[in-house]
Parts: sequence; C-alpha cells; structure tokens
Amino acid sequence: MDNLYCSGYERRLEDCPFDGWKIHDCKDTEAAGVVCQKGDVPTGGSSSRSFHHQIALQQLPVKLDPRNVLLRLAGGRSPSEGRVEIKVPGNGWGTVCGDGWEILEANVVCKQLGLGFAQAALQVGVIKGLK
Repeated sequence: MDNLYCSGYERRLEDCPFDGWKIHDCKDTEAAGVVCQKGDVPTGGSSSRSFHHQIALQQLPVKLDPRNVLLRLAGGRSPSEGRVEIKVPGNGWGTVCGDGWEILEANVVCKQLGLGFAQAALQVGVIKGLK
C-alpha cells in the first residue's frame, strides 16, 4: 500500500483511499511506522493536509473482505510500536509505504489493532516484501 490518505475516522487501514494494491513507488527508507498509546484519542489541534488528499479521495481503492486482510506491527521495541505490515489474500506479508504517512493514518492502524491512538507516525528502516 502506498500514498494512503486517511481522515482518521476509518475503522480499517484498507478503508482509506490509496493508490491500489501492489501499486507503489516505495524506496527502502519509506516504510510506515507507528508508536501507539493506550487511551482515548486526544482532542484539539488540527491536521494540515495537502491538495493531494483531495485528489486521493476521488480514487477509491478496490475493497476486500476485511476478514481476509491482516495487519501487524513488526520490528518495534514493544508490541505497540513498529513497522506497519499488511497481508492480503494470495500474498505474504508486505510493508505499508510511508508516502503521505501522517498521524491520521497512524491513528487508524492503532485503532484497528486495538492499541489506542497514535503517539507518532514515522518513516522507518528497510522495507521487506513490498506488496
């Protein structure tokens, strides 16, 4: 997954607009990472989104049955942080790319995994098994 643009209200990462499955221009330094924190999502503040967000909302991805899409964090110092990896039917685990990766996308991941909210959205280490 590459170029994700979440509003933060999505229940699952694959509900966010993105370029499409296996469509990416990821480099080995662009893996999406999160640090999650238990508790309620903080209120206040605003997110600044670029014009690209408006365009991405018009390009909806192919939807998959959510029971068949798996998400995990890998390579972190604790179970609540790490590189974001996704598994779709017919493929192994792949890394989510960090292009356009911000706190809104990270919040969706933390929420989906039952880990509270995102304390940080990061671009991390080497991407393995791009999908």
